[in-house]
Order: sequence, then C-alpha cells, then structure tokens
Amino acid sequence: MKFIIGIDGGGTKTVGQIVNLSNSQRFDATTGPSSLSQDVEKASETLSQLITDLIQQANAQNDNVSVAIGVAGGGNSSLVRRCQELIINETGISQLAIVEDCETALLGAKGASLNDDVALVTLGTGSFVATSLDNKSSYSGGWGFPVGDEGSGAKLGFYLVNHYLKMWDASQAAATDKPPQNQDPLYSQLVTKLGANKDEILHWLSSASQSDFSSLAPLAFEFFTSSKLAKAVLNKHLQDVVELLSSIKSPEIILTGGLANNTLEHLIAADLIPNITKRIRIIKSPSLLGALLMAESIDGIVNDDRVINDGLVINDDLVKNNDSLAGNNTLADSVQEDRSQEATTQSTQKNDANLTPLDKLVSEQRNPASTHLDIMNSQQIVSLMNEQDMLVPQAIETVSASIAEAIDTITHSLNNNGRLIYMGAGTSGRLGVLDAVECPPTFSTNPNSVIGLLAGGEGAMFKAVEGAEDSVELGQQDLVNLNLTAADVVVGIAASGRTPYVIGGLNYAKSLGCQTISVTCNPVATINDIADIPIAVNLGPEVLSGSTRLKAGSAQKMILNMLSTGTMVQLGKCYENLMVDVKASNHKLVKRACRIIEQACDVSFEYAEHLLNDAQYNVKLAILMHKSGLSRGHATQHLANHNGFLRRALESK
Repeated sequence: MKFIIGIDGGGTKTVGQIVNLSNSQRFDATTGPSSLSQDVEKASETLSQLITDLIQQANAQNDNVSVAIGVAGGGNSSLVRRCQELIINETGISQLAIVEDCETALLGAKGASLNDDVALVTLGTGSFVATSLDNKSSYSGGWGFPVGDEGSGAKLGFYLVNHYLKMWDASQAAATDKPPQNQDPLYSQLVTKLGANKDEILHWLSSASQSDFSSLAPLAFEFFTSSKLAKAVLNKHLQDVVELLSSIKSPEIILTGGLANNTLEHLIAADLIPNITKRIRIIKSPSLLGALLMAESIDGIVNDDRVINDGLVINDDLVKNNDSLAGNNTLADSVQEDRSQEATTQSTQKNDANLTPLDKLVSEQRNPASTHLDIMNSQQIVSLMNEQDMLVPQAIETVSASIAEAIDTITHSLNNNGRLIYMGAGTSGRLGVLDAVECPPTFSTNPNSVIGLLAGGEGAMFKAVEGAEDSVELGQQDLVNLNLTAADVVVGIAASGRTPYVIGGLNYAKSLGCQTISVTCNPVATINDIADIPIAVNLGPEVLSGSTRLKAGSAQKMILNMLSTGTMVQLGKCYENLMVDVKASNHKLVKRACRIIEQACDVSFEYAEHLLNDAQYNVKLAILMHKSGLSRGHATQHLANHNGFLRRALESK
C-alpha cells in the first residue's frame, strides 16, 4: 500500500494528514509551530515527531510513504537541507520534499479553484499573496515580521502593542511605573498579557516572537464593538487587507488563514470591498491540500481527485447576499440580517448551485480495493466487505470529540424541556427514525422527546418516495409542523451531506436559534458548514460505489447509538451499566426488568419479580426500595429529589 503525507507548517501550529491511496482512508494530527526561519532545529524535531505519529496512526511502513511539507522558511535552501537531513535521520523516510508554504498553498488553491487563474491571500500568523495567472506563478509579500506581513495576525498584534505603549507614554505612566487608568475593556486585557509595569512590558517585548504578537490579534475582533482601541487597530488592519486585495487582477481570490473569516466579515460589513467581494471564496487549508498533491507527485502518482475529494471545506457563505451587508451600522446587525434572509427565503427550485458537487464527494468515488467486485466469488465479497467495515470504528474515533460535544448539547436541551429531532432521507432518515423509536422502550422517554423525521413521511419508511429528499421547503415544513422552538436540537443526517431536505431543516432550525448537529460521511459537505457541531466521518469510498447504505450506513447507526445512549446516561437513565429505566411494557421486557433487578440487588429471579411488582413495574424504584428500605412513596420522592439518578439517590442514604 502507498501512503502520502502532507504537512502545513506555520508559526503558530503545524497540521499534517496521511492518506492511504489504496482506500482513501486518512488520519490527521496537529502540533506546535514549525517555522524553519525561527528555529530550524526545533522545527525539524516537531516535523519528525508529527511524521512518526501519522505513520503510526495509519500503520504504514516508512519506505511506502512520500512526504511533502510547506513551511515558513522553506524557500531558504540551507535551512531546507538541514531540515531534510534531520528528518530523514530521525524518521527513516526517503521521499521528502520541503518547500515554502506559499508554494503548497497556491498549489492547493489551484486544485480547489473554479478557475485556472486564481490568487491566494493568506492571513495567518504571517501573510502573503500568491497568484497563478496565464500559467505563471508569482508571489508577493511574505517578507516577514515586523517589516512586512501586512494583514497578518502578527502585524495586527503589533498594532495593538504599539497603541498600548503610546497610551503608556501619553499618560506618563512609564515615569510612575504604574499602568495608566483606562476604562477601555481591551486595555485591561493588554495589561494582563503584556505587563502591569515597565519592567514586565520590557521583558515581554524582549522575548516576544512573531507567534506571541499574533496571539493578541483575536482580541481586536472580540472587543470591536466595545473598545475604541480595538476599532482603531482593526481599521488599520482592514486597510492593509484592502490594499492587498485591490491590486489583484485574478478572476477568483481565495482567502485562507486564521484571520480570513473574521476579516472578511468586517470588510463586508464596512463596505470596503464592494467591487471585489463576489470574487472571494474562503478555503480552510490550501497549504495542506497542496502538500498532499505534491506528495502524490513525488512518486509519480497523480490522482488529484482522490486528494481533493476528501480535501477541505470550501465555504462561500460569507459572500452570499453581500449587498445586504453593505452600509449596516454594526457587524452584528449585518451578520444577523444576512443569516435570517438565508434561512427564510429558500428557493423552490431544485438548484444544486449551493450544494457540494457530487464529484467532490468521497462517498461517490470508486474504491480501488473493489474494482474487480463483479468477478469475485461469495467468500471474496464477504472478506472484502468485512475488511472495509473494519475501517468504520477507526474513522469514528477521529471524530469522537465532536460526538461527545453533541452529546453534551443534546443533554442540555433535554434537561431544559427541549427535544432531540433527527431528520434525514432514505437510509439516513430511516436510521434516525429507528434510533428515535427505540428510546421510549429502552429509556422510558416521552415519545415526543426524541423524534425522527423522514423525507416523504411514514410511507417512505417502506418504499422510496421519489423527490421528497430534493425539497428544501419540505424539510422546513416538517419542523414547522412540530412547532420547533429554540430549546430543541436538530440533527441532520445525510451520508452525502448535501440533501436539500436536511439543508432546509437545518437552516430553518438555525433561524430559530436551535442548536444544530450534522452527521455525514463526507468531509467536504454542505451541511458541515451549516451545523453548529459537524460530525463528518471519513470512511473512504464504498465497496459498491455510491451505495451509502454500506459503510456510511453502519457509521451513522453507530454515531446515533452514541448520541442517544450517551445522552440518556447523562440524564440518569442507567445504573452501573444496567438499563434501569427500561419500560416493562411486554412479556420480554418484564423478564429483562427482573434480570436487571436480580443483577443490581444480587437476589433471585423470583424475588426480583416480587420487587418489581411492589414497585409497580418501575425498575429504579424496585432497586432503591430494596437497597434503602424505603417505602414506595418515600422512594419515589427520594428519587425525584435526585432528578432520577439512582446512584445519587443510593449514595445519599
């Protein structure tokens, strides 16, 4: 098997990804700064460890891995030679390319661009402009901090520090060695970060790196509406970026970097780039994508689609309806107006213009492992499918943090009289309905607490309803019919991540202030950009191309199991690992309830039946009454006092 590693090295953090070219499975890792120009020895150590970690995650062999790194300082040949020497000695890899990060960034931008001619503007710790025009590449800026890098986080931080020092001088605070009195909320933050006396400030200035200056940049955005200081420095930053953008002739401008989103929002709100806005798109990490493309070419393997399809989120939401943003008094008003317009003016046309193209979806690609599926015998088919299915839990582990965040969000909603609402179409929707209907008997939930919506209604559970999933309006209307409120959580399930029914529902939910979650099997998916918590598990292509009832369906079922079970555990629906809120509504469940009591109380099955009967078929009460000696009435009240948590009720006795 052949593997490629792409690495985007920066002054603040370093991101890497390894891709198995045989099945498109990939793993990610993030570590600290790795700028060669700042410290080549330390950067090489950081990069070596990252490469080693990625190889171990993918169970790859060093001699089957090609690595490409785009990193600050990668244009300095002596630094590159030293870095290559250290990495090769440490990791044992032999196929390694190290270039300037602007080179990989432009390569990635071209790979994801809609045009042959494109300009890339990076607004991160540093800044630069890279242009591909008439098949010629050119680079400007990027001279480094502090003499250059206008529009960067470091330069914005520099402006903040400069203003802070001027305020010291203006108040003659330096002479008294005390911070000047100032009511500006941002100023107090700078006192904390830079120092409250001259010695502390001088110490910070003497040791501050480019990354340290850049770390101050988010404060300007955070305090923009309440701080005159923030407005002053941010306006200077915006003018720097306007100068960068105004000189670009390319038909498409791609923004990237940690400051890209916030900067573009402020530029649009202030109407500073009315003639440029429609040419701008934001791409998450073009340097990483470019590094992967470069790594493929090292070994002569050129298959850009495989890399790009799983590549990076392309988000042009900010430039939609940009006319409504111009001239508004505050950024908050303009953004809110834009969002409400998007959510309430959905077109009735089946227009794919705003959906991720099918040819960009990993679930629609061909799986190299199954190209001979049509001539395999039954045993070979079973073995292949089983091998592919084993990738599912590994892939889910990579998004476990997002799943845990979703569980906490759903728990908060249900604790505050909200509801969990799944919605999807086809297999995705049926899995949501399945999870929802299993909650009442398993956890004694109110049937209206967890709800599954399926495009096309109940009839679509047993027979495909053509066209139902294509309606944005139907997704919104189904939620309207439920009297959706801001207390509810809506989970949009779509293997492709582009189902209009789900998109319509999520947009409507967001317009009401609901928390939204997406479950998809495509990293590049429309609903990932909509949801507050995107859960995008990367499984690689299906054995049968495009048949998302296979690995994608398995992954969705597993994730929904985690969401509902994790939430119910947090709500006190289990004791130890026992299903103590089971609803004993039929003969099988009565027997299960007795077995649970038998195990929890260490009594015979017959006595467990007696306890269940005394507790009027409430398993929790039966256990509490037996272990505490309380009567049914007192046990009921005691359990209620502890919000239904059996362990808490028992431990308080």
